[in-house]
Amino acid sequence: MSDRRQRFLVSAAAAIAIAASSGSAAVHAAEVSNSRGSSVAAQAVWGSGDPETGIGDWGGIGVIVQDGDAQLFLWEEETVLVSCGGDTTDPADDYEGRSSTFRSGYGAATDLSIDRSLRRAVASGAMTVESGTYDACTQVWTLTGVEPGVAVELDLVATGQPDVWSDRYVEHIPAEYRFQQQFRHFGYAADGTVTLGGDAVPFEHAMISRFSWNGHERY
Repeated sequence: MSDRRQRFLVSAAAAIAIAASSGSAAVHAAEVSNSRGSSVAAQAVWGSGDPETGIGDWGGIGVIVQDGDAQLFLWEEETVLVSCGGDTTDPADDYEGRSSTFRSGYGAATDLSIDRSLRRAVASGAMTVESGTYDACTQVWTLTGVEPGVAVELDLVATGQPDVWSDRYVEHIPAEYRFQQQFRHFGYAADGTVTLGGDAVPFEHAMISRFSWNGHERY
């Protein structure tokens, strides 16, 4: 797995934390909003594909801790390119789409220990796992199964040197709108074991990380 692909998957978990923050530590004024927050994540990832097109087979499982709340997560997806519009004889109506099968899971971590140094992370709990499909031609999501109470166990130990990087995003419409967000990651690659429903998860990469972000919006 390339560094770019690994970073994409790690960022995906961070995005979950940011989306759940609801503007953690936000300060509001007339037409101005400032926000900041942080989270810690321990996760294992696998798969291959192109994150820009979404074609591939990948997944991730782990735990995110934010504001004292520890949540387990699972995402696994296999996406393929399909041709739609075949119900007419006019090839001009044909177009490409991305259909997929997926599994997603969520639940509380009932037993958790992550070193402040990020050198080890241990977590366990149970999650509800949902399975489904997405048909690109009909644009329909179909839930095919729900399995509650699936046990998760994670034990990761950091390896190597710290991995540090940051990103910055800016959106600006002169005299109308400005949004900027800075995002920082500090963590370690890790090794260890992860089980789902008592079965070992054959992951390719794992990380124990701390994320922090701050944003400014003016409109």
